Amino acid sequence: MLEKIVDRMDWYFEPKGFEKISRLYEVLGVKLWSKYWPNGGSKFSGFIHNPHSKSSLESYLNFTKVLETTHLLMTIPIFQMTLSYLSLDEYFFAGLSGALNIIANGYPIMSMRYNRDRVSKILQKRYKI
Repeated sequence: MLEKIVDRMDWYFEPKGFEKISRLYEVLGVKLWSKYWPNGGSKFSGFIHNPHSKSSLESYLNFTKVLETTHLLMTIPIFQMTLSYLSLDEYFFAGLSGALNIIANGYPIMSMRYNRDRVSKILQKRYKI
């Protein structure tokens, strides 16, 4: 089912203009994040069995799309929880749940977008895709 959702979101996965700024994600701390948090992007997590293979690189791109969609969907209930805390004037817990959303979902999403862009550039350079 998740794959069907991913297939319908091609527009979302296309790199946006602001993402083409080469160091944007690095400035936002994605490289530092990848050192301390296991993710689908850091060192390609062993997912690519043969980094020289076109099919392995394409599989990795699809893998990041599925993971990113999962994290994107997970932002919704945590954001709702944050809003609930704000409506109850529970600012500490609202801040805590907002920070949790950034840590558990925001940075993984940025990391996958960053690595997907890198892999796409490799595919374009090697295979003229």
